[in-house]
Amino acid sequence: MSSSSETSSPQAPLYLIVDTSTKNCAIALANTSGIIYSKLWETAYNPTSELLPNIMTALSHMDSTLNRIAGIGVAVGPGGFSSIRTGISVVKGIKIASGIPVIGFNTLDATAYQYIDNQNLITAVLAIGKGYFAWADYQIVNRSLRLIGNQKVGQETDLLTRKHTDTSYCGEGASILFGNVNASARKDVHVLPYQAEDRINGLTQLVICHFSKNPTISNLLEPIYLREPTIGKKNS
Repeated sequence: MSSSSETSSPQAPLYLIVDTSTKNCAIALANTSGIIYSKLWETAYNPTSELLPNIMTALSHMDSTLNRIAGIGVAVGPGGFSSIRTGISVVKGIKIASGIPVIGFNTLDATAYQYIDNQNLITAVLAIGKGYFAWADYQIVNRSLRLIGNQKVGQETDLLTRKHTDTSYCGEGASILFGNVNASARKDVHVLPYQAEDRINGLTQLVICHFSKNPTISNLLEPIYLREPTIGKKNS
């Protein structure tokens, strides 16, 4: 997908946002007003060779360097094992080399966050590969996400057979899952419109909110997998 950009004030804090949770990857550069450059691309759940070049291209496009970055935010999963590991590893490497503060956010939180102004109950859904989905139910309270129960992982039938009353589904996983279901047969399911840039927009809002209040605070970037990796796993 093509990138978009606009002029950024040289005095404004500049943030780098990275999301490689699924095969639909994204990076963004943002200031306190929002995204000023973004790039989205599709990969085979292993964006190792693509991520850092795309970051450097983004910085070059904005006539900037890593020295201008005030903070980095990254999605830490759930998602594909190699995908999550790639994003976190690259961001950790940048932090080690430059000392830039970094913050990690749950990918399901990022998926749901942009709807906090117009929904009460929401279920964020990710397609995490190998026919599996990850999802979480949220209640919106005072423009904040309150997790209901635990994050879950399962296959298509696990989601299709659950009760759907009162919640709205969002995210690429919801679009994939319920887009394949006859709408007239599932009048109980409310699926919010999905666009490829939705998740990076939500993640960017979370990152800006964090660094606006805590400009120097980092966290440990612990990955969230929810299921065991299949890499190197023997078939029984």
